[in-house]
Amino acid sequence: MLWSVFVTLWLLVVLPAVAAAETRTDIDRTKNFSQFKTFTVEVSKPVSNGQIDEDNTLTQDRLRRAVEYELRLHGLTPATTTPPDVVVRVAHRENERAELVGAGYPYGWYGPWGYGYGGYWGAPYWGDVWTYYYIEGTTRVDVIESSTGDLVYRGEVQKKVDDDDEDLNRDAMKIAKKAFKKYPVRGVFVDD
Repeated sequence: MLWSVFVTLWLLVVLPAVAAAETRTDIDRTKNFSQFKTFTVEVSKPVSNGQIDEDNTLTQDRLRRAVEYELRLHGLTPATTTPPDVVVRVAHRENERAELVGAGYPYGWYGPWGYGYGGYWGAPYWGDVWTYYYIEGTTRVDVIESSTGDLVYRGEVQKKVDDDDEDLNRDAMKIAKKAFKKYPVRGVFVDD
């Protein structure tokens, strides 16, 4: 029992906490979202480490498809001839990040008094420490009311970009789903 607690705590210290996506949303609750029926999507060129990636139309198209799919799930249809009710602007950027990761334990084997492998008088022993490099992606989705120009909804998803190129479409779908997780479905606000 004690050993499993130690292993669990050790894994929490060793494994970086960048795997989960962080999602922030903001919404204008004074707007009547049931009046929004049509949309257009504008995806800006992706930014990688501060540089605009002019040629990366793959990411732009992937994000456009994912956002359009989510908007359809929320009861909106693409605008064809008339001006849309909302304009959805999507921006994506990626930056290289570094995180210090340690493989150690806060106290010695025998408690906080420093016996065993712990430090003197309970000082922590952290063992090896190394730098973990990863790419962090941030996708921001802004929903703007066409008639007023007001921002009515913003969803921002920040997550580690995985190295597997085979599931980029699935990742884009997950990002879009998280970005719209609190978007009102047919005018009804969703609270988690």
